[in-house]
Amino acid sequence: MLALLAGTAEPVQAQEPRAESPTYTVQEGDTLFGIAQRFGTSVRALREWNDLDGSGIQIGQTLRVRPPSPVNSAGDDTTAEQESGREPSRRAPDTTSATADTDSDPGSPAADSTAAPGRTTAKAGDTLIDIALRFGTTADTLYAMNDSTRAPLEPGRTVFLPSRFGAPSHTVQPGETLYSIAGSYGVSVRALQAENELDGATIQPGQQLAIPGRAARGSAEPPVPDTVGAVAVYPSAFSGRLTASGETYDPDAFVGSHPTLPYGSVVLLSHPGARQHSFVRIIDRGPVENDVIMDVSRAVAARLGLDEQDRTGLQLRIVWVETDR
Repeated sequence: MLALLAGTAEPVQAQEPRAESPTYTVQEGDTLFGIAQRFGTSVRALREWNDLDGSGIQIGQTLRVRPPSPVNSAGDDTTAEQESGREPSRRAPDTTSATADTDSDPGSPAADSTAAPGRTTAKAGDTLIDIALRFGTTADTLYAMNDSTRAPLEPGRTVFLPSRFGAPSHTVQPGETLYSIAGSYGVSVRALQAENELDGATIQPGQQLAIPGRAARGSAEPPVPDTVGAVAVYPSAFSGRLTASGETYDPDAFVGSHPTLPYGSVVLLSHPGARQHSFVRIIDRGPVENDVIMDVSRAVAARLGLDEQDRTGLQLRIVWVETDR
């Protein structure tokens, strides 16, 4: 659903294959996302190979960073996701604060990652949510890749993007192998061979290789909203009352009502004029009024710059639908 926009990135020289070191010891400042990017694999794969239930890791912990069974680099069919945001793309975001695994700035020497990130330049008034909508990724992915950057962004600031928004091609450098290049861009060797019509694994310095998944680019327009309309703010007298879900209404929580979405689902409300956004967790049925699309808490209204009588048309996008209730 989300539109894509071409980012630009300069290829970085990849490291040699680490087949001789199938494990990695967690260092201070490491995150599961950063380790996945460093070894050209995915967060999901690391979890499976190490029997991890979540993303929590400890300093000194030994992690397997290669598949348990040996693979032939010339026929590697491992599917490596290109961003951690792809795995939890339908996960409910934290509607009270921005929380995500943080990592070092991908453009700094401290970030020992072989995956070449994409990058874009922040416009005046941009937030991470604006850029996430523009490129078709998630705000928590950008938060992690840009050293926990907070809004608003300074105009002209470089914002790093997942590797799939990087350069669409790579020039082979002396000493590089097809395996190392595939790992640096988070793709499989087989996909790299197919994209470039290679019969084997032999490559030459100076050879230009197309990177799978980077040729097609979309527009810079955000995805079309699911609904557009005004919202109503819960009256102050509702504070402390039970909602239809059985949860007590708290005017300082980022919550609201919806006529059909399951309780616990999350939507993103955007004020196109003020360029303000707010996540809203659904806890109630509504709205009561006929000319609005939902009821929202006082906290949501404040985040969007609305007063109780405001009937500005807002954009509603469904972020995550709760299926366990």
